[in-house]
Amino acid sequence: MRILEIEKIDWDSKFWGVDIYNIKKETNMINSEINIEVPQNISSYLIQELVSVDNIGYINQLEASGFRFVESKINLAKKVQDVLSIPENIVIKAVKTEDLNNYKNEFFDLYGEVSRFSIFGESKVNQFYYRWVIESINGNLDDGCFGYYFEDELAGFITYRIINKKLIIGLVGVFYKFQGRRISQHLLKYINNYALENSCEGICISTQGKNTRAINAYIKSGFYIEEIKNWYYLLGGQDQNDKL
Repeated sequence: MRILEIEKIDWDSKFWGVDIYNIKKETNMINSEINIEVPQNISSYLIQELVSVDNIGYINQLEASGFRFVESKINLAKKVQDVLSIPENIVIKAVKTEDLNNYKNEFFDLYGEVSRFSIFGESKVNQFYYRWVIESINGNLDDGCFGYYFEDELAGFITYRIINKKLIIGLVGVFYKFQGRRISQHLLKYINNYALENSCEGICISTQGKNTRAINAYIKSGFYIEEIKNWYYLLGGQDQNDKL
């Protein structure tokens, strides 16, 4: 039997109100039972694992140990293209925190149906994504956030960070009353040009497998699927097993 080590994720645990752990290393051992030693002094916990879809032996081991499939993670990538044309009348600029004042309660509508965090409830999920954007505007989570403005009102946004000549997109969102106007396509063109200005060689983005609308929009913008992984959860403690 192989004992898998876990490590607690402090920020996530504090935010969601549940002790959340990652498995330290994915294993390829086939036909070997696995065991996870969970601390005994906790009332509820979530152990999460992100595993490659082709690691079938390990997936079977996780399922036999009580883990349940939650969602797929689709990683997409593209090379930075030459400058892409954006109509002159389109306004895209850095977002200010006050620009989100009218949208504090709309983030579950943007991401809730496709979020792997939806087990935690609408209010908490809404708060999570709102906070993600605020922290990115301030440069604490992602490096920054650009917004598409229509008649001086924020209509959509995109967060990003740059690591080792790669621009990594965090969130893309278009608020409900502005959807259907190709805003996400303009934001993706803008981020391509920004990556070019900053000598980036590639752009990466991840989304959930059931978010087919986003996946097709990214493919339309020149992205290709680079990798597919699956999220598995093991929930334990008070009333946790009923959530999956």
